[in-house]
Amino acid sequence: MIYSIDYFSEKELPVNIKNIVISNYRHYAITSATRIHQDCQKIWIVKLANKANYIAVRIENGEEEEIENFKKAN
Repeated sequence: MIYSIDYFSEKELPVNIKNIVISNYRHYAITSATRIHQDCQKIWIVKLANKANYIAVRIENGEEEEIENFKKAN
């Protein structure tokens, strides 16, 4: 099983991936993104943050799933 992992900033994200994330997380900033590419499958992990939380979102085949949600320490 061969796969590649690539890292991206918000500016480098494909528009379609960025739009999926921003549509549901308007009050968050994208801090980083990772693309896992295996065979013909691409999975994106996008990390977001706002004043109170950190979130990670998984995107595959245009479907989004929140996989992490942490409150920031005071």
